[in-house]
Amino acid sequence: MKLKMTTIKDIQEYLGTELGEVNAHIERALTTSNPLMNSIITNYLSSKGKQIRPLLILMSARMFGDINRHTIASAAAIEMLHNATLIHDDVVDQTMKRRSRPTINAVWDNHMAVLVGDFFVSTSLSTAVETGSIDVVQTMARLGQILSLGEVDQIDKARVHALSEDAYMSIIASKTASLFEACVSIGAMSVDAPEEQRDTLMRFAKLLGLCFQIRDDIFDYYEDTRIGKPTGNDLREGLPVEYFAAPHPYNICGTAEGRLAGGNPAVINGLAATPYDVLNPDTS
Repeated sequence: MKLKMTTIKDIQEYLGTELGEVNAHIERALTTSNPLMNSIITNYLSSKGKQIRPLLILMSARMFGDINRHTIASAAAIEMLHNATLIHDDVVDQTMKRRSRPTINAVWDNHMAVLVGDFFVSTSLSTAVETGSIDVVQTMARLGQILSLGEVDQIDKARVHALSEDAYMSIIASKTASLFEACVSIGAMSVDAPEEQRDTLMRFAKLLGLCFQIRDDIFDYYEDTRIGKPTGNDLREGLPVEYFAAPHPYNICGTAEGRLAGGNPAVINGLAATPYDVLNPDTS
């Protein structure tokens, strides 16, 4: 039987049972004896997003073997670590809404948001230990370092106005692509996939992560309720918007609109109002 796997929804449905196990594991791990913490976490987890990162772990494990309890624990750990970075990012960026809902720092304050984010980090590492794999724990610990250094690098480069295209690519490799690489590596580890095959998949994941972040950064410059993400943060932090506006040898139209539209004259002429329409075309 040929599976239809052309959209994120297809993948979510295909791995629905396993993704449900991941979410149940997350909820159990984050349950505490403190009613206030439980209330904040329950409210936060009620909006989950697309969960691309745990899906990458599940898919990479399925590619090389059978998804097992170590795969589920690894996916839960990564998703908690990712959410910790989002919670902390909202504090740093003073973001009031994420996924079209008030952030923890908006409802409570920065102090509480930082504590909740720290709890997510600690629980993530504790869950990684459940796999019994020092390689998984080391990968996640190293990932946390890379993500933090990527953020600091971005702040430093913006501070001294040194955000060239090369610097931008280096930053998003640390901030996003590294997480995608870690996901497929950990998923493959959970089923004892050969290292050579794991490395090949990691090269693909790095490119996927770069593409994902470039697209996400384009969305940052346009308000659109269908996306549900904070906007304007990258502009405030000094990301190189001029790259999207300047002529480019591979852009046949040589304009910002042309770059976003992929050279589609119909889009450039105004048939699509936002990058959401360009990057999520209606094919019905």
